[in-house]
Amino acid sequence: MKISVSPEDSAQLQSLEEEKVTIPQPVRTLEVLEQMVAGNEILEELLRDVLKQSIAYTTIVAKYNQILKGGLDDAEVTKQLDEVDPVRTIIHNATMDTINAFSRQLGLAGKDNTWVGDFGGNRAAYGKFAMLLALNWIKTNPQ
Repeated sequence: MKISVSPEDSAQLQSLEEEKVTIPQPVRTLEVLEQMVAGNEILEELLRDVLKQSIAYTTIVAKYNQILKGGLDDAEVTKQLDEVDPVRTIIHNATMDTINAFSRQLGLAGKDNTWVGDFGGNRAAYGKFAMLLALNWIKTNPQ
């Protein structure tokens, strides 16, 4: 799936990749989702939206983590987190909305969307799925 990432976002995402963390597969891999939506333009576009939102969310989480690990004094960390946290929350909400819209359309198209119900409305579960999806995309699409 073709997605463009800004140089700044690419650097943020690359910092996660450089940590050499073993990245588990998301509950549904991008490959499985791509197969599921193949031939349905609406679902293909919604999946692109999910991936774009997942990348945006993962990027802001990477930035948040870099602030925490940046070796700044407490006052500067607090100041920077105060700037980033509201944006992170907005992006997280948008990511959840995008995943839910995709799920609804999957259901309307007669495709399996039960895996989204397994999140149970849990914000952390949505965030984890989004980050795993984005990180797995990064592994297969180096910038």
